[in-house]
Amino acid sequence: MDAINFPFTIKHVFAGFAEVNGIIRLAGDTIELEFQTKDSIVKVIKTEVKNISIPITDIQEINFNKGMWENKLILRVTKLSLISELPSQEDGEIKLSIGNKYMEMAQDLVSKINPEQKKKERIKHNKSSKKR
Repeated sequence: MDAINFPFTIKHVFAGFAEVNGIIRLAGDTIELEFQTKDSIVKVIKTEVKNISIPITDIQEINFNKGMWENKLILRVTKLSLISELPSQEDGEIKLSIGNKYMEMAQDLVSKINPEQKKKERIKHNKSSKKR
């Protein structure tokens, strides 16, 4: 089985003065986020690299939304303390921007954690194929 890990970005942190760059990876029964926050202006000031481990059992919802301008991996957890170190989390939810190059990996991550999501995508795809 190939490892699932890919980069993400969180833009417009601290009223647009910073952004977060990191890597998300599936490691057994946890999702690991390794990230660093840096300023958006001169891009020199950086925080230390931080790590967050989220047990899959504490993931309430995970979705991947492909957008025209930006792709988002949306992760909602059951405990706010799990993601409290991550800037821009709101109400136990984080929205990670994923580059087009990593869309397939993000979709694989969602389907491994939430097999029902894969079924929904297949049903949605089949319905749209029949309309044509």
